[in-house]
Amino acid sequence: MQYHTIGIALGISAAIVQLIAYAIYNKDLATPNAASWFLWAVGSLVEGLSYVEMTGDWVKNLLPISCCFACVGTFVYVAAKGKFGWPSLWEVFIILLDLGALWVWYHWRSATYANLWMQVTAIMSFIPVLRDVFYDSEKENRLSWYIWALAYAMLSAAVVCRYEKWEDLVYPVNFCFLHLGVAFLAGKRVLVVSEKMKIIL
Repeated sequence: MQYHTIGIALGISAAIVQLIAYAIYNKDLATPNAASWFLWAVGSLVEGLSYVEMTGDWVKNLLPISCCFACVGTFVYVAAKGKFGWPSLWEVFIILLDLGALWVWYHWRSATYANLWMQVTAIMSFIPVLRDVFYDSEKENRLSWYIWALAYAMLSAAVVCRYEKWEDLVYPVNFCFLHLGVAFLAGKRVLVVSEKMKIIL
């Protein structure tokens, strides 16, 4: 019973912390691209819906649901500001992979397969962000990324408290480390040895 109560508290707190991170991040948005946020909104919807179907646990689902609303809300906010631009070829590729998860879900009738597919596309979607922040640590607000990582760490703990199957842990653990990676690079100092060699300090 104690673990059950702790799990509920962690699940609720994780969702709240997630929204706080979005509030901080959106407050500092300078030149957001509506096309990019549309792609992220679609990705969060596929990710969130497949996780909700996979777990069937309202406590575990609070964070992904809040993430869906936050991403879609951010897209609407950015679109209202009229800042549109062409998505990169990599972003188009990622959105096609995200839609591929829907095909996996439909073909195998498995939300679990779809969500695990989305974990791979999530890693791939973070590559440009990690690359950009490696070369320019000022591109991202590290506070938001640390708070996001905390939210996913809390969700991971909630999943452990309400443990049913290992698949439920993949999403929060994966996203915790991805967000920590961006946060770390956003706060780094780089020693430039040459144009082709940089050392993180």
